[in-house]
Amino acid sequence: MRKLEEIAQAEEKKLELAEQYLEEDAALFDEFLKENDRNASEAIKVYGVFCITVYFVSMLAFRFYILLHHFPLRLPIFYQRLPPEWKRHLVTPRLPGYVLWETTSAIER
Repeated sequence: MRKLEEIAQAEEKKLELAEQYLEEDAALFDEFLKENDRNASEAIKVYGVFCITVYFVSMLAFRFYILLHHFPLRLPIFYQRLPPEWKRHLVTPRLPGYVLWETTSAIER
């Protein structure tokens, strides 16, 4: 009888210890979920800032493209400093009925 009581007490201690571990694991899991929520909200904020930045950079790049490709260069010194492949593209018309330069030799004069 005494042996059965000792076994029961040992099993009860094991159950209490298992319950304590379970509570600790539940607390750690709750902490993990809270941290995950904080990280997710931070990631959403960072992604929002990234999207806004990409939007503004693309707007600036488009404006720069318009300035470079749709308006003639006023000073011949700028044309002389351009790489040859850019000069070749600048000779072609960019807008309907609008030619930047008739020939490359007209600029070089």
